[in-house]
Amino acid sequence: MDTRLRRVVLYTTWALAITLSTATLGQTPRSESILFVSNHEEPGRTNALYLMTPFGSTVRRFLPDITGVASPRWPPNGSQIALTMWPNGGGEWSRVHVVDSDGANLRVLFPTHEGSAGPAWAPDASRIAFVGRFDGMPEVYVGDIQGEDTQLVGHRVDERFKAGLPSSAPSWSPDGTRIAFTANKHNNWESARYIWTMKPDGSDMRELVTHESQNDWPAYSPDGSTIAFASDRNGRFEIYTIRTDGSRLRRLTDTGDDQRPRWSPDGKQIVFYRGVRLGLGKREIHVIDANGRNPLQLTDFGERARSPDWFDPAYSVSSAMRQVLAWGWLKQLSSAR
Repeated sequence: MDTRLRRVVLYTTWALAITLSTATLGQTPRSESILFVSNHEEPGRTNALYLMTPFGSTVRRFLPDITGVASPRWPPNGSQIALTMWPNGGGEWSRVHVVDSDGANLRVLFPTHEGSAGPAWAPDASRIAFVGRFDGMPEVYVGDIQGEDTQLVGHRVDERFKAGLPSSAPSWSPDGTRIAFTANKHNNWESARYIWTMKPDGSDMRELVTHESQNDWPAYSPDGSTIAFASDRNGRFEIYTIRTDGSRLRRLTDTGDDQRPRWSPDGKQIVFYRGVRLGLGKREIHVIDANGRNPLQLTDFGERARSPDWFDPAYSVSSAMRQVLAWGWLKQLSSAR
């Protein structure tokens, strides 16, 4: 079989697979992938990394040598992954790590910060915002990952406030001019939490979500106009959106225990995890349109699946992504012409 015919056969096979998947799910699959953590293959063990298509039709283990992880985050270029890890199986403080997308060069970014967590890449991938500890309390920091001597810039909030829990990762605006984060007024992890935004140097702080409830996990939309977040203002955590000027508050879900929203690259959908068995620690990944329609459960492991992050490989040129994802395989064939 010559090269041209082989290419036609591969394209045809891929198109047929997409068509069959569409017929089964009733929706049009896309080329993006969702990265998340789960321990469904080894219940009771530490979380591992997984990749799946946006509609859950394909799930695969990713970087199998890395375990004990949370909050994985892709940078815009897809070359690395930032994540929270617990050394020695969870017996030590968490630390923010970075690993190449092929699993090489796993390293601690901020070794002096015990308890660091919730990394968030700046749009140009030159800096990472994260939650660290200052005087025993979690605070928002920004670290420059360029060069060997990384310098951390602590962003102490007003003395009335402390940054949110380590699970509430900060979020950069797409233009890199602001960071959204969670803070509370009472130095009490169980008190009301509010969503703020600030410039990356800690100036120009603005309180965005002021409701006396626990408001957490803010995430900027790709166009920067809206922030998705989780709130328990109605007694259970649900997914909400709000414009960055404080207008157009909207609740998207009403089932309960919905947390950690992340936007699709085109801004049309939001992925999150839901507690399907409240009180038992069971979590599954779900997706919903940004207007609150067409909810869809993506995983059904019966075990914990959480911390989803949406990645569009069309923006990546990394060799690892070309090997892992279908889009990359097609791109590789095209480049071989």
